[in-house]
Amino acid sequence: MRGPVRSAGQIASGVAALVTLLGLLVGIPIALVQLAAMPDRLPTLAEAGQAMIRPDESGALFIAAVAVVGWLAWLSFAVSVVREVVAHVRGRVARRLPVLGPQQRVAAVLVAAVSLLVAGPAISATAAPAPATATPSSAAVVSVDLTANTGTVLISADPNARAESPDGDEYRVAKGDYLGGIADRYLGDFDRYPELARLNDLRNPDLIRSGQVIELPKGAVERGARPHATGKLVDRDPAVDQPAVPADDPEVASAPADDGAGPGPTRTAAPTSTPASAGSGAATDPVAPSPNATGAAAEPTSTPSTAPASPTPRPRVQSALTDDQSETGGDARDTTLLLGVPLISAGLLAALTLTTLRRRRRRQEQHRPVGRRLPEPVRPEVEEELRVVAQPIAVDRLDRALRVLAKALVDRPAEQMPDIVGAWLTGDTVNLLLTRACPNPTAPWIGDETTWTLPGDVELLDVDGQIAPLPTLVTVASRPGVHLLLDLERLGVVSITGHPERSADLLRYLAAELSCNTWSDHVEVTVAGFDATETGEFIALAGDRVNAAPSVAVAIDRIRRRASQVVQSLDHLGADDPLSGRVADIAADAWMPHVLLAHKPDPDEIAALQALDDDLTAAGRCAVAVAVVTDGEVGRWPVSIDANGRLTVEFLGLSGSDASLIAARLPRGELGDLANLLTTARQGTRNADPTPAAAVDDDWPLVPPAPEPEVWAEGADAAGGLLDEPHAPTATEDRDASVPNRADQPDEPASGETVAAVLSAGLGPVPDSADVNAAGADAAKVPAIVALPSLPLRTRRRVTSPIRRRHNDPSLDADVRRWIEGDPTSPRIAILGPVTVEAPGRVPSERVRFYAEIITYLAARGERGATTDAFDDALWPGQHVKPASRRVDVSRARRWLGQTDDGEPWLPDATADRRYRLREGYLLDWHLFRRLRSRGESRGPAGARDLRQALALIRGAPLAGADIAYSAVARNPYTWLPTSDIQPHHLTSGVVDTAHRLVDLCLDGGDITGARWAVDQAWLADPDRTSDITWRDLLRVANAERNIAELEQILGDLIRVREAEVPEDLDKDTYQLLCELMPERMHVGVR
Repeated sequence: MRGPVRSAGQIASGVAALVTLLGLLVGIPIALVQLAAMPDRLPTLAEAGQAMIRPDESGALFIAAVAVVGWLAWLSFAVSVVREVVAHVRGRVARRLPVLGPQQRVAAVLVAAVSLLVAGPAISATAAPAPATATPSSAAVVSVDLTANTGTVLISADPNARAESPDGDEYRVAKGDYLGGIADRYLGDFDRYPELARLNDLRNPDLIRSGQVIELPKGAVERGARPHATGKLVDRDPAVDQPAVPADDPEVASAPADDGAGPGPTRTAAPTSTPASAGSGAATDPVAPSPNATGAAAEPTSTPSTAPASPTPRPRVQSALTDDQSETGGDARDTTLLLGVPLISAGLLAALTLTTLRRRRRRQEQHRPVGRRLPEPVRPEVEEELRVVAQPIAVDRLDRALRVLAKALVDRPAEQMPDIVGAWLTGDTVNLLLTRACPNPTAPWIGDETTWTLPGDVELLDVDGQIAPLPTLVTVASRPGVHLLLDLERLGVVSITGHPERSADLLRYLAAELSCNTWSDHVEVTVAGFDATETGEFIALAGDRVNAAPSVAVAIDRIRRRASQVVQSLDHLGADDPLSGRVADIAADAWMPHVLLAHKPDPDEIAALQALDDDLTAAGRCAVAVAVVTDGEVGRWPVSIDANGRLTVEFLGLSGSDASLIAARLPRGELGDLANLLTTARQGTRNADPTPAAAVDDDWPLVPPAPEPEVWAEGADAAGGLLDEPHAPTATEDRDASVPNRADQPDEPASGETVAAVLSAGLGPVPDSADVNAAGADAAKVPAIVALPSLPLRTRRRVTSPIRRRHNDPSLDADVRRWIEGDPTSPRIAILGPVTVEAPGRVPSERVRFYAEIITYLAARGERGATTDAFDDALWPGQHVKPASRRVDVSRARRWLGQTDDGEPWLPDATADRRYRLREGYLLDWHLFRRLRSRGESRGPAGARDLRQALALIRGAPLAGADIAYSAVARNPYTWLPTSDIQPHHLTSGVVDTAHRLVDLCLDGGDITGARWAVDQAWLADPDRTSDITWRDLLRVANAERNIAELEQILGDLIRVREAEVPEDLDKDTYQLLCELMPERMHVGVR
């Protein structure tokens, strides 16, 4: 077995750190005792006062003060060292205390350096060859020496006894475990995790949960705990395998088998509650390297915070976003870990794709017409799958880390610049791989000569405007929480050989990541050698970043021309290389790289690529790069992939038994799905392919009819607008036709009566213009909503005139009143802003966000409810959920919701029809909004009060922050939104359209203040001000007041926000309105 190899520099650093620690911990107390003896008692107040006022002729007071300060400083440092040592032994990151931050940072560096004397380094400059019998473990460490084209991967395995376990042993997953880690511990190979997945019928091996039981195959051998396999074998006592029920939860203990009746298969899985103690075969917890160590370990070693739930009772109204501490340390069912790369490289590309999707949808919303909605992709479930595996925290941290690096290198001399060839991402820790020695990393980076490390616990500052220094840094291999990235620009030409399909999958992945990642500023990607359909999908996926070449030869010529231009720019501007130019922001546009991705070039093209590589060897970095799939190696930097996806990178030492990483991949089918998803998000924008005028409406589908079967939803669309089609009265409507007589109904506005008068009559004083902005910024200042009588009439059409129309919702006013008055007997769920739940039951002491998500999901489903299988797929996608485990969570949500006045639970059991649904009578603000909007549109001008009531429900962006992950290893919340009826962007569109309708009515009635308030409410739901509908409404309001100065200001703000150069670059409807309102400014009809 191979031991860790340490460089002389690492040994020297460790010895120096040890001497420093001993000096600080032992030397300072000795010095303080010599300076001033330890007092045998504390002085009295009188003695202290006398000492402060009499002259200190002997200096004794000063010496005593210095001694006191010294002792306090020593004590704080000693405490910090103890905390860091304990955290290091436990393999975790010590929590930073506010008053001990500086001391802890110094202690962390020293402890990490000392640990090099007893633990293997993360990246070593040289290494001894490994014996052929070396067994890989989960802690891989990389050695890089590109100048000599040598290197190795050191595998440090725990020297524990290898005892064979009996047949049929079972392993209980612990928090932080990976399925690959379990395979490494018991099967001797991380990449044998598919065997465990098949044996345990895991539909998605990416998702395992703490407490889950994994069956081990025959002959499994205990090799000792690993950093990500710290669980224990299950005791043979059958009672251990029963689902544990919390002792303090009698409702759960007595819960009936509410999902066992009725048709449908019963899902099975291991219990997810707290496991019983393991048997004698359990291994002890490992001692994992600290992420603070110099050259941090190549596996994530930190686990989510496990802070206990607060013992104090919480208020009944609980925000679902404010309990971060209990969420990060919540139940194990909240923790799902990614394994392998079955979908776009363990979540990096998923997060990047979702970021691109959101950006494109914001641009779509700029151009969306009133009454339409953003188009849906062919397979909306693709977005749901992306949300499940996405790792946005890792992506955001890497992007910020690179820009912080560039900022820190600005004043560094050229000869001391690091030559970066790649990065090794382990959880939140970023390791930069260098080709040559570059000591003295720039803070906050630490490390040795060939590795710079950014520890995972270092907080990064914002560096707005800083150019990303490594725009061609791309992922080539991954395993859970670990990603290997290479800088294609530094390498020049990278050839991908081996299994044809897996090689092509890696090339597709490179194209997709370069197209979407946030640190590839202005990269130009050329694809060549793919068929026409696949080329079109690349372009659809990437938009302006990708172009196609007719052949590899033509693309090589482009690369050569670009390289020649860059070399000339380097000479002209005096920059050392493109990296230095980006860091110093010298003519930044001159260093934007051009990447060629070539598939299967012919022999002549291979020769041309080899010649290009020779030239790039002499030129160094020159803002070009090539990745090519070939049958044979081309250039100096080949990588190879076998049929199982195992990646071999000889120049990094990843070969043979050391090649334990799986190559990143994007299969052909997934490329099509991603292309369709992102293409759909470009429809209707100017970047989309031009379409005939007659087809414009096809880009913007109508809002579909309301999906709910409830009576109030009849004749309305999914956003509360009335449908265009005439609707025949139903039996229920006929039965309700005997409405109170007209004497009980509010009258239409009399001739000459303004809408403002109608509004003020029902809502009290309309706020003056000085209060409008405040009302938009603070929901508490929105005018109170009051109950209004219902007005059922006989016809249902979209409102286009002031004629009264039939609306069937007799309980609306009572429900609005219950919402405003805070009815303590019924649940109230708010999603028009941050998610909050207010219910008569007891608020959970932990995992509040998770239980709020359960309640929100069921509230949005309404009377339809959700089958137990649909419920499981929404909350735990891709997992097998045992009914007992589900009942634990449902019971706690049920307890929070409480009971009706009749003693019935608001969340009944799923019994006869195997469906969970909330009992009728709960309140969801989105439902109230739609009901008020429907009635308001049905009443014509008199409906302005209803529209205002609907808009007063807005507290912020719909579901603001709800889908933010609890932590880097926790399940991503609200992954079910893309296939639900409450997608936030659709809710925002509904709010904007409602505000637009109210602006129309207010302007017609001369109510400028009411129109401004409607604009503010629209922007409360759309804080990024993405919709041009609201901008146009604001222009109309300013024009109604004849406020030319405000029109000019709005135009300037709009051009700035849209990053337009001239008004003609704005949305066509916005520009047309500007021409109508400001013809001289727009030079319309002016000669």
